[in-house]
Amino acid sequence: MKTFLKSFIACTLIPSLLFGGGSSYSRYGIGDLLYFGGNRAYALGGCGIATLHSEYLNQFNPAGLSKLLITQFSSAFENNTISSSTRYGSSKYNTYGFQSFFIAIPISIDNGIALSMEYTPYSSVAYAIRRTTVLPHGTSTNTYYGTGGIAFLGVGLSLSLTDNLHLGLKVANYFGKNEQYIKADYDVYYDADYERSTYYNGFGTTVGVLYEHIGKELNIPSLETLSLGLIFSPPTQLSANDIAYYPLYDTTVTKRKGNSELPFSFGIGASYVLKNTYQLLTDFHYQQWASAKHFGRVNQDLRNAFRFALGVERLPQFRQPSFWQRTAYRLGAYYHATYYNIHGRGIDEYGFTAGIGLPLGTLGKLDVAFQYGVRGTTAYDLQRDTFYRISLGVTVREQWFIQFEEE
Repeated sequence: MKTFLKSFIACTLIPSLLFGGGSSYSRYGIGDLLYFGGNRAYALGGCGIATLHSEYLNQFNPAGLSKLLITQFSSAFENNTISSSTRYGSSKYNTYGFQSFFIAIPISIDNGIALSMEYTPYSSVAYAIRRTTVLPHGTSTNTYYGTGGIAFLGVGLSLSLTDNLHLGLKVANYFGKNEQYIKADYDVYYDADYERSTYYNGFGTTVGVLYEHIGKELNIPSLETLSLGLIFSPPTQLSANDIAYYPLYDTTVTKRKGNSELPFSFGIGASYVLKNTYQLLTDFHYQQWASAKHFGRVNQDLRNAFRFALGVERLPQFRQPSFWQRTAYRLGAYYHATYYNIHGRGIDEYGFTAGIGLPLGTLGKLDVAFQYGVRGTTAYDLQRDTFYRISLGVTVREQWFIQFEEE
């Protein structure tokens, strides 16, 4: 319990605003969407919907916790280096921050009932753009910058209907604030500032299904280790409060209340274990952003998004004496058609991932994941981002609710 409390306090003291993507694309919609399902999934290209194991925490699919045997909690942090370029120039910057805190507690091992709680950033806004324009009587420099993001606090529950069929439900409170600023500096005229803040809050749900040992059901021995997973999230209405004003004159321009929609989404995944040594995974995730409304209007800068990923892992041999035999090795790749649709041009992203899972004795493990990705293009006056990311995650196991025999 002491270990859990120390980890939780350390994580919650770190502001979510430290997690910044740094790309100017994040000024559209609700910012860069952060697709994080744990460090293991991160190193596997983002695959994990169909993962079910007593040693792993599945943050994508709440049904994937049904095999949990002992309380586990994990926290993850990321260092992100981005090189951005346009046809006018380029820049490079580095950010770091908190990715997630997750805890799962087995309630009934026989019935596959496990309780999970998590805090995870959902989106991030972090950009700064400066433009200088030559005027007839001087020059003007406009600076655009934004910060913020949306995070969620989630509570999940899993249940095993049969030995192979598992269900899960997650309820999450989404909340956060996005701030956008415009500062205009003139040689001759008065300077001007403009600021807009939007506050979000609301509840959403995710339903998960996971079916393992498909080969037994189909009487196909070669598919005995095949598992399929499905997650589904109905549309979520967030209350949105928007305030815009001129800070220099302390004058409110607009103040409005409305709704902002997180759209319907679903994901499907498959997992196959080969010769008890390698696990092959694939995931597909879809979000219907093209029809999502913000204050009653559809955002023309957004489109429907999908993400396809592949991953392979050399499974750790937990009972082997060698440290390196008990280490997991992971590779992955993904293609992401993001929800950005700038000037009628869809912004696509692709990347490659790798990672290892290092055992920390009986205490837990240290997961290290690497990601290289490219997003966008310099054509059509757009921006090209190149990512270099390193993620560190620590998972700690601890036996809770032990009953001692009375003498």
